[in-house]
Amino acid sequence: MQVGIYIPQRTENTSDACSLDQLEIEYLRRALRVLRKVNKDTRFISFSEHETAPLCDGVPVERIRRRGTFFRPVSSKEPTLEQALKRHNIDVLLTTIGASSISTRLPKLTFALDMILPGSLPVKNKVHSPVPRAIKRNCSESRFVLCASAYMQKVCSTRANVGLEKVVVARPGVSQSFTKKCSSIIEGPYAVFPMNRYSCRNIATVTEAIRRNPSLFPPTLVVMGPKYVEEPANWGIPKISVEQCPDNIISSLFQNAELILYPAQGDGSGTVAQQALCAGGCLITSKSGANFEAAGSIPFYFEADSSVSLLQIIRRMRGETPEEKTKRQQMGQALVLDCTWERCAAKIVSALKRSLL
Repeated sequence: MQVGIYIPQRTENTSDACSLDQLEIEYLRRALRVLRKVNKDTRFISFSEHETAPLCDGVPVERIRRRGTFFRPVSSKEPTLEQALKRHNIDVLLTTIGASSISTRLPKLTFALDMILPGSLPVKNKVHSPVPRAIKRNCSESRFVLCASAYMQKVCSTRANVGLEKVVVARPGVSQSFTKKCSSIIEGPYAVFPMNRYSCRNIATVTEAIRRNPSLFPPTLVVMGPKYVEEPANWGIPKISVEQCPDNIISSLFQNAELILYPAQGDGSGTVAQQALCAGGCLITSKSGANFEAAGSIPFYFEADSSVSLLQIIRRMRGETPEEKTKRQQMGQALVLDCTWERCAAKIVSALKRSLL
């Protein structure tokens, strides 16, 4: 089976949260590393309109022509996506829910990590903006819609009118490196702020809480993830930026942090929550999206857009006894024990094969 992968990337727009964090690419990269080992009869090839690194070893990247518009036609020697699909005898196309219309009769598997479209974050206090017709058309044209959580399964059903029989839930796994004990790479106590498209809208919640009561927070804040235009020049406490790092460094940051601040809204996978729990970190997040589905009652929950709610939950967190903290860590690690990329890869393979029927 020949599988083509097309994930639109807007590298020229550095202020686009969806392009900067590249969560879809990271999900597929981790899944493909396992998938290629357990499924030898499937070949993958990725198509990109920009110079990009391969998703993983053994998955080549072919440059294709950037799509033009009526006012900005594009002339290029590269083939169009449709031409490249035909040249490589692709059997199934794996693409994202926000991809532009593709003129092909190939069976299509659409990946829906969330409903946040590139170039436009939802209005504050609203997780979802109205669903464009292009998304509904992509869902209707797809044989199956691949979701990273039951939360996204429900979102696709209620907001994009996707029948439940068309939705395949492939929950992300957690790398084994998060279970290994690591020494701290940051001197002194600190807090971690995972930065992505889900948390960048609520930076003001954290900065306002720090302004109101800085004594509740550690003396250093580690901002983990790409830099956004929404990021303030002054967080209220000294800040360390970690834009990109491997899993063992993320694990070290989570394990040794006093607290992990993740004011996320609309997180469609719960990956950060799973990683934090597996590492034994103290996670403070919201119930929005797939966080509660992924982490249950283990984290400390607060309203992502309320600094008062954040301060209250930090006070509650600091009131825990060492025994209660240890029990919470153990329960969190046990909860994500069965979250493996092998299971995720098996779901994806099953959906790809069923797409050919």
